[in-house]
Amino acid sequence: MAASAWRKASVVGSGFLFNLTAGSIYTFANMNVYICSYLRKVGATAQIWGDSGIDSDLVRSKDLSLCYALAVVGIGLSVFIGGQLERRVGPRVGALVGGWLMSLGVALSALTIQHSYTMFLFTYGIMFGVASGLAYPCPLSCAFKWMPEQRGLAGGLILAGTGLSPLIFGPLQTIFVNPHNKPPTSVPYPDQPEEKYYEDSEIVDRVPLLLLHLAAIYATIQFIAAMNFVSPPETLPPPMPHRGPPRTVPEPAKSSPLVQISPVSMVQSLSFWTLWLLFFFNGQIVSFLTTFWKVVGYRHLGLSDQALAYIGNSVVAMSSAAGRILWGMASDAFTFKRCMIYITLLTGFFAFTLTTAAEYGPPAFFAWLAVLYSCIGGSFSMFPAVTAKTFGQTYFGTNYGVMYTARVASAVSQAIVLGQIYHKIGDEGVMPILAACSCISLMLTLLFDPHAAIEYHDKAFRQSAEAARRYLSDAAHCTSRDRERDRAR
Repeated sequence: MAASAWRKASVVGSGFLFNLTAGSIYTFANMNVYICSYLRKVGATAQIWGDSGIDSDLVRSKDLSLCYALAVVGIGLSVFIGGQLERRVGPRVGALVGGWLMSLGVALSALTIQHSYTMFLFTYGIMFGVASGLAYPCPLSCAFKWMPEQRGLAGGLILAGTGLSPLIFGPLQTIFVNPHNKPPTSVPYPDQPEEKYYEDSEIVDRVPLLLLHLAAIYATIQFIAAMNFVSPPETLPPPMPHRGPPRTVPEPAKSSPLVQISPVSMVQSLSFWTLWLLFFFNGQIVSFLTTFWKVVGYRHLGLSDQALAYIGNSVVAMSSAAGRILWGMASDAFTFKRCMIYITLLTGFFAFTLTTAAEYGPPAFFAWLAVLYSCIGGSFSMFPAVTAKTFGQTYFGTNYGVMYTARVASAVSQAIVLGQIYHKIGDEGVMPILAACSCISLMLTLLFDPHAAIEYHDKAFRQSAEAARRYLSDAAHCTSRDRERDRAR
């Protein structure tokens, strides 16, 4: 018993460490101004839609939202493959393959950022995201097997590493690149004085070296953590094919959490599409805040870069991590549906009033940010758990990979839309849109029926069982008729 408890703690703790590295994607809001300033220094351009068609202009902060979107796309497209990889080679090897590929992408970004915006998007966006997606299911699937009755808590503790990553890596990034806390001073667009960049070579030239240091740190942590990802031993041997009476059809499975639903069956159920749409609209707030919370702070608070990085990253990380754990525990004690109702109500109100709160100063802004990120963290810890609970543990990795495509669609759609309207409507115009997304999420939560997938599975099973019975009955009837014919001869 003591050994089992130690193994559970080891798996969850290692998953927490591993997700510290994967969660560095959420430091992108902190890195945005430094990366963009370096790309502008080397003359990197982005293709934009102008009045006369497609034009080229130096990279701007809004253009880098595409990098985050591509990372999310990469994660969404590869989580499914990561689930298959984990089932074939185990969680240890699967996590190590994905983790080191992610670290390689960060290291290569130190080179690509010096030459091309497009190449940087590939290494720090697509490559980073694909690698993270390959590794994503491994610690979760391993922990869910060790703690099947506490999936919400296990997922919350592991994904708390993702939430705390900005608290650890965000300040380190700022100290390394901007140790003297200098604010950005370059205003290249007079009609938008709030959009500022760095021109100081002492700051900007440190960006490639920072990426190399981060890659080395990530790879080391990933190796240490992955060594502890071991699945629990099988308690029962698998059933032998010859067991049971021959030529019989099994009874339909009863509606229970033990039913294991494959990805093909899952996508045919109403439960899946309700969760998918809920994930999509919930992701709109996640994508915006991850990329733009620091930009919003610059425009409304007037704080220095280092103060905003320290306070903001601390608030974001601690509230996100706490939300993942507390909401995960709450979903175990109560239900996903009840917890998600509260989350959608809170995010809708606090997103709608975020810029208003900023007018009352830093305390109000950071308090609002804390509530929003605690809800965001909570939803991220509950979605994997409800996927495993609703559709079963056996296909969890692949099922969650399919579910995660909603996150991809959300990030891509927002990057496209914000690229066209953000500088026209500003923060005040975006916040009501995000609040509307929360209202839609609330309606979807109320419609979600966790038993619909199992009922659909049972119905399909009964139909196939009935078809099999008819086939066997017809075959037996034909055999009997053939025997009577042979006797008559």
